Amino acid sequence: KVTDRSLKGKTVIIDFWASWCGPCRQASPVMDALQKKHKKDGLVVLVADVMESKPGPAAAQKYLKEHKYSFQMAYDADKVHTAWGAMGVPTIVLIDKKGVVRFTAAEFNDKTKKGLENSLAVHLKKK
Repeated sequence: KVTDRSLKGKTVIIDFWASWCGPCRQASPVMDALQKKHKKDGLVVLVADVMESKPGPAAAQKYLKEHKYSFQMAYDADKVHTAWGAMGVPTIVLIDKKGVVRFTAAEFNDKTKKGLENSLAVHLKKK
């Protein structure tokens, strides 16, 4: 179970995602690779499922099972998505170990990937 306490002192990527979203599906292998590469450095990748046509975890769980991704998935995260001011999917947020947002993107493409990786490299090294 993911809680504020379990994330304290960790670098966190939150990827607001939907199973029907093409760019979200393109981001998934990148998020999985980042999780695997930097887990020992304290990175947590949390993919938050939002904007599904039917509430519940079924669509996202099926996707995770098919692809065997290592990141954690939160389901029915629409209230959090809205509270953060996100308008669509994907929305990607990088939060440093002190809880400060260091990177955001409301899309996923090569530029987003490079920006996220560069920001992650800087903030994982900071104590």
